[in-house]
Amino acid sequence: MMVAALIFSFVSLSIAVSFNVGIRAWKQGKESYRSRQEARYSMGLISRELRNAINSKVIPFTGDAGSVSFCKSVDGVFRVTYSFDDGVCRTLQTYKEDASSQPGTVSRLASTVSGLRFLYADVKDGISNGLKHGKKIGIPFLSA
Repeated sequence: MMVAALIFSFVSLSIAVSFNVGIRAWKQGKESYRSRQEARYSMGLISRELRNAINSKVIPFTGDAGSVSFCKSVDGVFRVTYSFDDGVCRTLQTYKEDASSQPGTVSRLASTVSGLRFLYADVKDGISNGLKHGKKIGIPFLSA
C-alpha cells in the first residue's frame, strides 16, 4: 500500500509540474504575441499616415531619431507627431491647436515597442545622398 501511495504521489507531482510549465509557456507566448501585434499595428498606422502626408509650409515635416512630425489633411489640417521615448505615442493637433501651442490629443499605440528609430534620406535636387541619423531633412524611412 505504501508503494502504491508513493508511486501515485510521484505521478501526481510530475503531472502538476508539467501543467505549471505549460501554463507559464502559454502566458509568455501570449505576451509576446500581444507585443508583436502592437508593433505591427503601430507601424501600419505610421506607414499609412506618412504615405498620406502633405507638403505644407504652415506645418512642415520635421523629425529626428526619436520622433517624426508632419501635416495631414483629412477633414481639416492636422499635425501628426509620433514619438518613441517610452513606447509609441501619437499626438494629433488641429491647425488651431498647433498655432496656439496647445498639446492636442495624445494616444499610446504600443507600450511594449522599444528600440525604434527613424532614418532620413538626404535628398537634394531629387538625388539621394544616403541615409542620415536624426537629421531634420528629407524623406523618412522606417527602421526597427
